[in-house]
Amino acid sequence: MMYCYDVANIDWIREAKDTYPFTAYSMNPSIAARDLKGSDKSFAENVREIWSVIGPDVEFNVQTVGTTADEIIKDAYAIRGMIDDPNNKLQVKINCFPEGYKAMKVLVKDGFNITATAIASVNQAMLAAECGAAWTAVYVGRTDNISGDGIKVIADTKKVFRAAGITKTRVSAASIKTAHQVEQAALAGADLVAISHDVLKVISTHPLTEACIASFTADWEGLYGAGKKIYNL
Repeated sequence: MMYCYDVANIDWIREAKDTYPFTAYSMNPSIAARDLKGSDKSFAENVREIWSVIGPDVEFNVQTVGTTADEIIKDAYAIRGMIDDPNNKLQVKINCFPEGYKAMKVLVKDGFNITATAIASVNQAMLAAECGAAWTAVYVGRTDNISGDGIKVIADTKKVFRAAGITKTRVSAASIKTAHQVEQAALAGADLVAISHDVLKVISTHPLTEACIASFTADWEGLYGAGKKIYNL
């Protein structure tokens, strides 16, 4: 399973790039509104800055905000015009609703890579796959919040795709709110999980690990002295 970092904060992205095995980066309008609030940078400037940091070899998901097919298509072209994409790594995110499917069909024919997003049902994922989407992003947390079962949607979508022989469309777990959902998404067969900064902080360590590190350090320094490591004995 691959990991996608779901943020627009450039400082967090710089830090994460050198630390974690992210193969994709992503943001949506809500993330942009949260992370860019108070910033004097335009949306395009932020997109270009993120691209300059992550480089041209990882996928970068940028979401449209239009509510009609025509608006979505115009958004997609505007996004593509913001960056130089020699390796075809830009993923344009489009919401799964009638106008979104209409735009997906046009944009796929025009050579765009599409991430179909805001999915809460297998039906939406199947329609997006038929429209040519490369990714279907199931909203786990938001689905659970309306008494649905986001993890089951992921598992069932994977089952349907396998049965139908769909191999060009992969399944992403998005709107992840807890560390447990990350694990459950992996067990359900998600090809990728998109995680926020807060969730990343939780899944990247464990209280037991932190306690072990403190114990190891105390034992080592009790024998060799404070500040001593293997390289400076």
